[in-house]
Amino acid sequence: EEKSDFTIYEDEFSILVPSYSKRKDTLKKFLDYYATKSTLELLPQLKKIFVIWIDEVNSQQPLDMIKEKSYSIPIEFVSVPEKSLNYRYRAPASLSTDAVMTIDDDVRIPLRSLEFLFQVYKNFPDRLVGLVNRPLLKYVTSSEPNKIKYYYEWSHKSEYYSLVLTGASFLHRNWLEKYWSDDSKLVKSRELVNKNFNGEDLSMNFMVSHFNGLKGPIHVETPEPWKMDGSVKTAISAAGDHAKKRTEMLSSLSEVYGYILQINWIASLF
Repeated sequence: EEKSDFTIYEDEFSILVPSYSKRKDTLKKFLDYYATKSTLELLPQLKKIFVIWIDEVNSQQPLDMIKEKSYSIPIEFVSVPEKSLNYRYRAPASLSTDAVMTIDDDVRIPLRSLEFLFQVYKNFPDRLVGLVNRPLLKYVTSSEPNKIKYYYEWSHKSEYYSLVLTGASFLHRNWLEKYWSDDSKLVKSRELVNKNFNGEDLSMNFMVSHFNGLKGPIHVETPEPWKMDGSVKTAISAAGDHAKKRTEMLSSLSEVYGYILQINWIASLF
């Protein structure tokens, strides 16, 4: 019997975490949390951590960070040819696992919850499965009263959701390869991400739902809550125009794909 393209062939996964020079201290705390001996013991499924260094082309990677301390999980820094958020989804050449955890460097997930999330993901390997959801809200403007538009809702406290953020989610490596294909929709989507330096996760949500037959993402509530490093002040989401940019991205992506993401995925699993 022919196996699905999205079969998970092994009980292991890799982490892809983007970072850059202004967040070296945040990255170090991230590695101190996820690459320790306790992680190796409690979460043996984690095979490797890839740090995607999305910075200016000549920016020096902080390799001394992994030389000064003996980490228990293998760590590899990955250079990219330009400062583009699209590269958080470029599969490293040495990536060997089908399951990939994409995560921001300021996110701290209890290891038991991370293992739980991975087990849930293995039941839905062709979807995005993550910890943070966002709803989309319909609205109209006085200038175009007959045209329905969609607003990116900052809060995730909703009965329904439309997408999951890739700052804490699992996906199959096939989606990383698809993201960089020559498909006209994806070429245009990558251009939009570069233009706005924002919305790469929106682009990924559109792509996965479009190419998996409009099956929605899965939001998971874990046994123990995840946290963010509250000391980080350089996040893109902290910008005053963040929600506005993402609302505009939704409009542009809906034009690329010919429809909006479904707005009525009924809330969370578990």
